[in-house]
Amino acid sequence: MGNYISCTLATPLMKNSKAARVVFPTGEVRQFREPVKAAEIMLECPNFFLANSQSLHIGRRFSALSADEELESGNAYLMFPDEKSLVLLLLLCR
Repeated sequence: MGNYISCTLATPLMKNSKAARVVFPTGEVRQFREPVKAAEIMLECPNFFLANSQSLHIGRRFSALSADEELESGNAYLMFPDEKSLVLLLLLCR
């Protein structure tokens, strides 16, 4: 699964480093060339939050972007389920 994300964010999308890239829960990668706030993206997937891929390190906690935070050009962002949705997913997978 991690390999998919790293492959998705590789070469073809790097053409335009002036865009912020967001990986949605469905696997879709969307580029945003205009300034956009995290809240606008999170409205599309209400039970998910955004995290900057640069803040993800194995074995360490990462934090969600605040709703009023603007996505930075050249960065990639991933969407993760919020705590309530994650518990529900885990219960359904049993």
